Amino acid sequence: MNRWYFFFSKRFRALFVRLENNELYLIFDYRTYGIYAPWITIAVVGSISAALLLYDWKRERKCFSHVTQPKELIRSETTEQMKKR
Repeated sequence: MNRWYFFFSKRFRALFVRLENNELYLIFDYRTYGIYAPWITIAVVGSISAALLLYDWKRERKCFSHVTQPKELIRSETTEQMKKR
């Protein structure tokens, strides 16, 4: 059974594992999970959401029913403010 030796490389800013038979494996690169992955996730989710909303807007507008078919008129003024006009 091989022993595992973990070490962090300052040059590559990554966590590596070296086995007894001198095989080297990259375990973690901070740039991948700290910088790139969140922005890729945000971009993919944002693009898919925008595409789905655009498709819905052009077809049935189910996601926009609160805008296209409001149940009641929404007032931001009180009755007193309306009387002062």
